[in-house]
Amino acid sequence: LRAGHGPAVVLSARSSRDYPNGPVHETITQNSAGANLRWSLFEGGRAVREAEEQASLARAARDRRRQTENDLRREWAKARDRWTGAREETELNRAAVQERTELARLTYDAYRAGRTPFLEVQSANLQLLDAQTALARSRLAELTQLAVLESLSSKGSVSP
Repeated sequence: LRAGHGPAVVLSARSSRDYPNGPVHETITQNSAGANLRWSLFEGGRAVREAEEQASLARAARDRRRQTENDLRREWAKARDRWTGAREETELNRAAVQERTELARLTYDAYRAGRTPFLEVQSANLQLLDAQTALARSRLAELTQLAVLESLSSKGSVSP
């Protein structure tokens, strides 16, 4: 922008061979040269302001891009941390399901032997069901965070 509003000089030259259609049939060689000078006198600093505006817009676009990249990296790190936490919670819930399964089996065996009431068997089964539900929820959270990580990684600028 700044260069386009300064003084401009245009030089031109032309040489042509003409064949007129008049009564005299002779070839004429015509040579011409020209110079043109253009300089805006009354712009009032408009070109400078436009150039500064474009430079400011370019800086703002670079800053927005940099901020977006930083935000993407931060979101990816947070999603990775949430995925790691969900994976650990899933492992804890798996262990809890195994323990509750064993407890439910032992409680049922004790009921069959007549040592515990049926209500304790139902309580043990309810605890097992709660543990299985917690495992399913933590597995869902783990898979959701894995999908978020994949989505953020497919943007191209963040990788594991």
